Amino acid sequence: MPLAPWEDLDDFLDPDMGFAVVAQIIPSTGPTRSARVIFDESGVNAALGKQYVREDTAPVISGKASDFAGLARKDRVIIAGRTFDVMESPEPDGTGWATLRLSAQAGSGGR
Repeated sequence: MPLAPWEDLDDFLDPDMGFAVVAQIIPSTGPTRSARVIFDESGVNAALGKQYVREDTAPVISGKASDFAGLARKDRVIIAGRTFDVMESPEPDGTGWATLRLSAQAGSGGR
């Protein structure tokens, strides 16, 4: 039986599916690499139960935790020509998925 698109992260993060975009990940140490991510500037991420509730206006990207490995505060991410600073280490959810909070660099274009 074939997997549903959301059961395979690579398929889910295919830009042709309409959810993901390609980001350039620029760590302060190590080579620049590409990653397929979901970019969200909505600023609200609320969950129920034992999950966290985060309400702020920081843009975030979500994607494969392995693509965010080794990233830390002050590393950079470029999405659609806009440059963002990484605000904190990735937040993995234990399923292979992670979220990374960003801050737009001054002069990199606005919403």
